[in-house]
Amino acid sequence: MSKTYSNLIEAFGIAITAHLKPYRRANARAHASEKLVQRWVVKLAFEGQLYFECPTGRSLHDLKTPYNDEPETIKWLNAMPERASFWDVGANIGLYTLYAAKTKEAKVLAFEPSSESYAALMNNIKLNSFEDQIIPLCFALNEKELLSRLYMKSTEAGASMHSFDSEYSAEGKINVGFAQPTIGFSADFLLATFDLPPPEFVKIDVDGNEARILRGGREIFMEHTRSLIIEVESFEDKSLKTEVINELDTMGFREVKDFCPNARRNSVFENRKYS
Repeated sequence: MSKTYSNLIEAFGIAITAHLKPYRRANARAHASEKLVQRWVVKLAFEGQLYFECPTGRSLHDLKTPYNDEPETIKWLNAMPERASFWDVGANIGLYTLYAAKTKEAKVLAFEPSSESYAALMNNIKLNSFEDQIIPLCFALNEKELLSRLYMKSTEAGASMHSFDSEYSAEGKINVGFAQPTIGFSADFLLATFDLPPPEFVKIDVDGNEARILRGGREIFMEHTRSLIIEVESFEDKSLKTEVINELDTMGFREVKDFCPNARRNSVFENRKYS
């Protein structure tokens, strides 16, 4: 039904501007498109609310039921201490980035290599006035530094199942619609090179490159990170989940298996050094 109405709105806009001269017609349609970009309000369980600008239907998807979609992620963020340093790896349009900044006053590094999702992330940071708390970075975390491509089925803001430097995601071979040139950095390199807050808490949701990110941040995660939450249940190839768990085990992290009985996709790992 939503697509039917959107098609009708599109047809109406085309019809009422058809008589205009080419530039004026294009300008009118561009302004109308800007005004039709949707804003969505997420009401928080504690207090307050978050505002999101959603330029695509897919970017609205995760905002409709944030407390039901990934209850383990919300529970993990709620357990995080005030003003912690939080790295959101695979931030998308910023749901959990903004949630942590709002509810915990966290200092957040938000990594999102997709240009369209990153643009939406930037707008949402601005919309909620979190410029001083959130540092958004438009590149991929990886095992090593290289210039490669982000392989995507869809480039629309909010889309998922992309993969950096590989045409395979957690769901298998990607039906590539676009391969965006993208630079990759290891987390260890970033912290050694730039004045960035070390990650006390890390969320990794990158649809397949998790193990490579862990290897690229081995030193800083072992030294600074108290807890990680990683999406591991979406792997079509279950050996990838085993690889992630084994990598974390060698780094001194143990899985907290009873963290959230209603967990659907994500697992929590604690650093034995801090537990």
